[in-house]
Amino acid sequence: MELHLEKITDGDHATRLVLRHSLPLLYARFVCFRVFLECAAANGGITENHKRRWLLIQVAPVTLLSKSDIFFKVTQLAAGASYEYLQRAIQYECDTVKQLLSQQTTLFCVLDEAQVLPKNLDCFQSEEEDPAQGQPILRQIVHSWRNILPNLIVSGTGMSMREVESFVGSVVAKEGGPVTVTEIGGFDDEDGRRAYLEQYLPPGFLDTSEGKEIAFRVGYWLRGRFVFNAAV
Repeated sequence: MELHLEKITDGDHATRLVLRHSLPLLYARFVCFRVFLECAAANGGITENHKRRWLLIQVAPVTLLSKSDIFFKVTQLAAGASYEYLQRAIQYECDTVKQLLSQQTTLFCVLDEAQVLPKNLDCFQSEEEDPAQGQPILRQIVHSWRNILPNLIVSGTGMSMREVESFVGSVVAKEGGPVTVTEIGGFDDEDGRRAYLEQYLPPGFLDTSEGKEIAFRVGYWLRGRFVFNAAV
């Protein structure tokens, strides 16, 4: 069965439609982050260790939080909220998070795995380009989220850099354009691999005969992207 999507020419309606489905994700992340910061502040203040823990919780919430994905649960709860409510709630959570952090702290938001947004869902008609051409949903999400979080990083694999630069650049053109970084995420040298292993092995272990053997095997068999090493 083929799915035919009608072009949406009303810019305001298109934006609201995207926000209606994407804002619960952003709201869930803000709520969880705010609660995390409140707990950290109540236990002596936010430290570098808390930053690492927050990163790990986002990467593996099911493993670290009693086999429960809190981000998914909060997203489900927020899915029934109205567009207007989500806008107000996210702004409130954002303001609260900024109050919990020091004034020198800069918030970054990473929209990862951006390639999963189907390219054929280009049902939003561009006002600047050929009316016959749609614009990817990702452009609408970037445009909407940057109003809340200016420091938005879009990342993914298997993406056309020319297409990404085109539609992301159209969103931030007034601010000098985006910065494009190509990084496959892999260990290219022995020092980098050793520094990674030292984070998870006892101090001095890599200097022992067993440690050297492990380091050699990791370099030989798990060469490449970080995810291969992390999976082991």
